[in-house]
Order: sequence, then structure tokens, then C-alpha cells
Amino acid sequence: MKSISAQQLIDHVQGGTLRAELDAVYVYSPLCGTCALGEKMLEIALDALPLCRVYGMNINDAAKAAILLQIQSVPCLIIWDHQDISAPPQYIYAMQSVTYLYEQLRRKMENGYKQQNM
Repeated sequence: MKSISAQQLIDHVQGGTLRAELDAVYVYSPLCGTCALGEKMLEIALDALPLCRVYGMNINDAAKAAILLQIQSVPCLIIWDHQDISAPPQYIYAMQSVTYLYEQLRRKMENGYKQQNM
């Protein structure tokens, strides 16, 4: 998983290029044990989704982005819908399982690729 800075994310949101550049952002704190476990589960899910563009962002360096995106707690996986660009992002705060994360990401990606190929 690549890292994204708060300023890069804000630039994408404000510039309208967010959905073109990434599929999801995993927001974490380096000292959070639950965040570390969630990141491991997410990495396993992403191994099966090589085209999924998920970036990691350290909440400690991202106060402005956290306010802009209305992040309530960490860990938080924010997934943008590529089919309905007016739809709000999906916020996942409970990393329930690898299968759950895989299904959530796969569904959003399939929807986006179906619309792009029509």
C-alpha cells in the first residue's frame, strides 16, 4: 500500500480528481494496534485485487484531511464509488475480516469498471 499525504488527498478532493486517482484510503495511527491489524488484513485482501488503488494516510499528519473527510476514528477505510460519483464515500471503521474488506473493495471496483467499459 502506497502512502498519500494529507495535502495530496486534499488536492484530489478539491480538484475533482479523487476518483480518477484512487479507489480508497486507509487512515491509521502508527501507535494503534487495531490499525496495524486492520492494515495486515487489508494487505491480504489487496493481494487478490491488484488493480485496486488503496493508499495509506497517517492521521497524525492529516488534521485538515481528517476534518475535510469527516473521519471519526481510526482505523478507517474510505472507499469511493466510481459508478455513482455523487454518492458519498463508504466509511468502514470495523475491519471485520479479510473477506469482508475484499468484498467491499471488489464490489466498488466492479461497479466502476462496468460503467467505464460501457
